[in-house]
Parts: sequence; structure tokens; C-alpha cells
Amino acid sequence: MNHANRARYSALILALTALVSLPALADQSIRINPGAIHDGAVATRNGAIHIGDEAQIQGDVSTRNGAVRAGDRSSGGDIETRNGSITLGNGARFGTLDSRNGAISLGSEVQVAGIEARNGAVRIGSDNRITGPVDTRNGLIDIATGASISGNVEARNGRIALAPGARVEGDLTSRNGNIRLQQASVTGTINSRSGGIELHAGSQVGGDVVVAIEAGSGQRRWFGRMRYAEAGNIRLLEGSEVAGDVVIVLPPDYNNDAPTLIIDATSRVQGQVRVDSRVQLQIEGQVAGGIERVTP
Repeated sequence: MNHANRARYSALILALTALVSLPALADQSIRINPGAIHDGAVATRNGAIHIGDEAQIQGDVSTRNGAVRAGDRSSGGDIETRNGSITLGNGARFGTLDSRNGAISLGSEVQVAGIEARNGAVRIGSDNRITGPVDTRNGLIDIATGASISGNVEARNGRIALAPGARVEGDLTSRNGNIRLQQASVTGTINSRSGGIELHAGSQVGGDVVVAIEAGSGQRRWFGRMRYAEAGNIRLLEGSEVAGDVVIVLPPDYNNDAPTLIIDATSRVQGQVRVDSRVQLQIEGQVAGGIERVTP
């Protein structure tokens, strides 16, 4: 083999070696040391990412199949993982968080731009500041003491709980899970379908409180009969207040247990109570807009 052929052969071997090495590099887990400043994005295909305390990522963070953990007072851009959890330490600062199949858990005094977990729980720590929406398709949402969210909060199939001092500046929705406020506030409307809604300890709602089951939304049984999920109850307790209306809507062929609306003597509805005639009422508190019972 002459010199020119040997040179071409060596170049080919080097190129093939580089191509073979790429997947291995892309699959590695990545660790950013505490206090480090990383210039650019952090990305891997099938590995975990660990960002140390006080590290700064000057770009986004992503992995296809792996968990992402960021330490206390770390910062960076958006974080995304397709199949893995996201955990942020106390005082962390990042952009939007997106986990398709995994839980998202935040420490205290964390600031992020929004949260989406398609299949996983979301736990928002005390005194967090979320400047966008929070959404999980199948999982609970826990919002700790003093946390604030500037956007809508939705758990399609999971409960939502707000601890004392928590605030949502938007709507709160759970299709099939209970919603509970404990000395907390929501500026928009609270919506549910088959989950109950409970307001405790002087909680405040700026919009309406609604339980609504749509006609035809049940499961079709033998001979075409529809079987509906049980509608959620609404309870306003311990000095809680709703600035809008309280509404319970049932389809004409609803065939499950009738829900109950409870407003204790210390609680108040500034708007109207408008409910299906089958709803059981236990109202002792003030309803400024009156009570309307609707026959389906």
C-alpha cells in the first residue's frame, strides 16, 4: 500500500471511529460541578443530568430518557426530559419545565416560567414563583405555603391542593380529581367534573366555582344506556368566599348519586347559586345573588 492509499485509509478509519463514538457520547450521563458556569446547552440522549449547587447553565437542559436534578441556587434555561423526573433544589432559577413521563418536584423559593408534566405529579415548594401555567394530564398538583402561580393550573386526572397563603392568578381545573383550598386564593374560576371542590379557612375565589358534567360524557353500557361518573360535591367552609357564582350542571339523563352543595354559616357567595334541581342543598351562609334551581 503506497503512502497516498495509507493516508486515505487512515482518514477513513478515523471518520468511522468518530461516527461509532457519537451515540456513546450522546448516551452518557452529565454532571455539572457545583459553582461551575457552563456556556451553552446541556443535552444527552439516554442519560441523567445532575447540576451542582450554584452552577449556572447558559442555555437549555434536555435529555430524552433520564432524570434531571439541579442543586440549590442553580440556574439555567428551559429543562425538558421525555421519560424522567425533574427535581430542583432550593432557590433554583430556570425557564419552563417539561417532563412527558415523570414527576416534577421543586424545593423552596424556586422560580420557573411554567410547568408541564404529561404523566406525573407536580409538587411546588413553599414560596415558589411560577410565572406561567402549570399542567399535568395524569397526576396530582400540590402547591405549598406561600407559592404563587401567574397562570392557569390544570390536572386532568388528579387532585389539586393549595396550602395556606398559596395563590393562583388564573383558573384552577381538575376534570377527575378533588380540589382543596386551605386559606388560599384563586383569582379566576375553579372547574371540576367528577371531583369535589372544598374551600377552607377563609379561602377566596375571584371567579365562579363550577361542577359540570356534560351530556353524553359517560360510558355507554348495554342497550345504549349511558353511565355517568359521580358529580363532585362543593363545600364552602370556615369563612370562605366566592366572588362569582356557584354552579352545578348535570345532564338530563344523569344516573349517579346527586351531589351536595354546602355553604356554612360563616361563608359567603357574592354572586348566585345556580344548581340542578336534583342537587342536595345545605346552605346557611349568605348568597347575595339568590338561589336558582334548574330543572333539566
